[in-house]
Amino acid sequence: MKKAYYSEIIDLVEEQKEYSRLCQGKSKKYKQYTDWEEHIEACLSNLNTEKDLYNFKRYCKNAERTSSRMPEFYVTYILLLVTVYIDKVFTDIPWYLWLIPFVGLLIYVIVQHKKVVKDSYFFTDILEIIERIEQQD
Repeated sequence: MKKAYYSEIIDLVEEQKEYSRLCQGKSKKYKQYTDWEEHIEACLSNLNTEKDLYNFKRYCKNAERTSSRMPEFYVTYILLLVTVYIDKVFTDIPWYLWLIPFVGLLIYVIVQHKKVVKDSYFFTDILEIIERIEQQD
């Protein structure tokens, strides 16, 4: 598969991982959100023309549409899995024996959902930075 023309300018996969760490307060690379923003601005300054910046913005806009739907998709998927899990595993087991694993699973799902929601704002924040750059020009 052909790489996108901006992959040499900004590694979106790695940047999204670092953004996730930053949102969780676990980033070793950035202490504050503004540090991450400055890094992204520096990466975007390597785009040669306004047309390149515009094309990258359109790419991010499309990716934002997809990622903003991920929390909804995640909840639906997890609810389906929990329902199947309860149906298959706990049908012959008394309720008091499966209550603790179920509560543990529920807590895990809530924590993961919170992480998915935070991660879904990556492209929204990139778009805000791009718009700020466009206003400066």
